[in-house]
Amino acid sequence: HNQMKAIYSYKIFSDQRKPLDKTFWKLAAYSVKSASKYYRTVLYSDEESGKLFDRHGIYFDEYHILPEIENYKGRVYSVPKIYAMIAEKEPYIHLDFDSVILEEIISTHTITYAYTEVDLINLAGYARIDYVFGGYVRPYRDLLVDIFKDDIIYPDFNIVPNHSFLMVKNPTIVREIYKRILSKIPADILEEVSPTLLEQCLLYLYLKENQTDIGYLSWYSAEKFLEREFGSYKFIHLPFYNEPEKKEEVEFVLKKLEEQFGPIE
Repeated sequence: HNQMKAIYSYKIFSDQRKPLDKTFWKLAAYSVKSASKYYRTVLYSDEESGKLFDRHGIYFDEYHILPEIENYKGRVYSVPKIYAMIAEKEPYIHLDFDSVILEEIISTHTITYAYTEVDLINLAGYARIDYVFGGYVRPYRDLLVDIFKDDIIYPDFNIVPNHSFLMVKNPTIVREIYKRILSKIPADILEEVSPTLLEQCLLYLYLKENQTDIGYLSWYSAEKFLEREFGSYKFIHLPFYNEPEKKEEVEFVLKKLEEQFGPIE
């Protein structure tokens, strides 16, 4: 293994956004199996989640129960992820469990994202603008603008990167920014902020202010899996794994992953 780690984070919330169904556990198993070919795998979680992955036969090279994750009583699902990135001192890739890398990822950038979640320069139909306004612009304006006005001079929502894959060559900058973000937002306001604004957008705004070197695996997410040769993209993200209309696509990807990595019990 090279020096880089593949880190994951998890906490079970009482109101899970998406089901922990068979598809979820299959994807999670492939995610960890493929990552462990190239990197040391690490899970940061509360105790309960650690046992859950054990029970599903998903094992990590390292496993850390973080008191911050254990003790977090709120409902913002990106908070455990932020605590994991504050804790990790070595270079890492943070992966979500519905994300699978298909090869070792090499990047020269300080921070590498999989793709942009928002790109209003190129994709700005009604639905996108609505989404960006609801998830990012309005909560920033209503809750955070005064808190961050000295640090983030010009909040710009044209581009927001997606965090399903985040490669960090220099963990110090991410750690310091997240510590700063958490120290500035009062606990009650934190619970009002959208998870993606907290985790994706604020980090990115700070990185831009700091002129950090940022790159992307591909500008847009790899989609249309059925129409492309498998492996023509480096990375798969299936956030829609539980959506009936995407069933064919999800089954296709799982079948291909089985061919590449062997069956998951």
